[in-house]
Amino acid sequence: MNPLEQLIQETVRKTGLSREQVFQKFREKQKEMWGILPDLEVMRMVAKELEKSRRLRIEDLVPGMSGVDLVARVERIYEPKKFTMRGGSEGYRMRIKLRDQTGEITGVIWDDARGEKIKLAESGLLKSGEAVEIKNAYVREGLNRTTELGINLRSSISVLPPTDPRVRELPPREQRRVKVKELTEQLVEVDIVGRVLSTGGVKSFEREGGRPGKISSFVLADETGKVRVVLWDEKAETVKGLRKGDLVLLENAVVRWREGLPELHVSRGRLIHNPSIPNPPPELKEQLKIAELDGGMEVDMVAKVGGVRGPTEFRKKDGSVGRVLSLLLYDETGWTRASLWDKAAMVKVTVGDILRLKGAKTKVN
Repeated sequence: MNPLEQLIQETVRKTGLSREQVFQKFREKQKEMWGILPDLEVMRMVAKELEKSRRLRIEDLVPGMSGVDLVARVERIYEPKKFTMRGGSEGYRMRIKLRDQTGEITGVIWDDARGEKIKLAESGLLKSGEAVEIKNAYVREGLNRTTELGINLRSSISVLPPTDPRVRELPPREQRRVKVKELTEQLVEVDIVGRVLSTGGVKSFEREGGRPGKISSFVLADETGKVRVVLWDEKAETVKGLRKGDLVLLENAVVRWREGLPELHVSRGRLIHNPSIPNPPPELKEQLKIAELDGGMEVDMVAKVGGVRGPTEFRKKDGSVGRVLSLLLYDETGWTRASLWDKAAMVKVTVGDILRLKGAKTKVN
């Protein structure tokens, strides 16, 4: 391929114009320059003018384009995933949602074991709402025949300062952070911030086909209410680092409904522990309701006694005598059974009493 044709093809890729359109501009510029300048010099002038006037927008992107430069705002960032590359080395894949004044597109960041692009997100430099400049990306057809922007090792992504004039051209980020009371069946994915009210343990299970999985949960509360959060697989272990009162930001949590109550499920989404945000929810002193209990929780709750059995004595493995008092407890959300052991079993309890249980452990029988 001669240098002139090579420059024409490169201009086609960068601008999204057809070869015929680029060549027509080349012919017009030749006449404008009276045919004096060499063809390659004329084509360089055309390429520079077209690239300047034809800055790519999301609406211009079609599968097959390469060498794509784009300025857009980050709407959402999804949790990075590890994968094994050809040759056995590890890599990372992270999806982001990008938006400009013409539309939205999913960007897929591919990174090697060093994770330099991934670290931008983990360090907080790259976050939802930031304007970014992406260079040397490519466009492909993704899942469900949607258009995706590929950002690989040869691509670059950088955060633009607010003073950059291109940032002012972008639409502001859509505000998707909600309060607990604002959760509705019409919402699919949400961002929400609150404090940990209680945590559950991690459970392992096996999916169809034998693939292993993990699940855990905790209760998140803000000044408007409480909601159960379910963490899946790699995220499930996160619950071990949460303590009552901790501040948590969920991004891209999926809203689901169970028995008329909302739940937030986090799989591809992000959980940010103790984020730095303005006006965080205040410390809460609420107790859990029975309907909110899950296995492995340490709970603080108030309930009414609906039944008493015991205390009864039994022999422990070490030969000592133990005692257990069994109670049926209820509140406006449901019933549960409680067992008080040894010294706690000697408390005087009758039907109709109101009890506060603090530091009690839950388990599923």
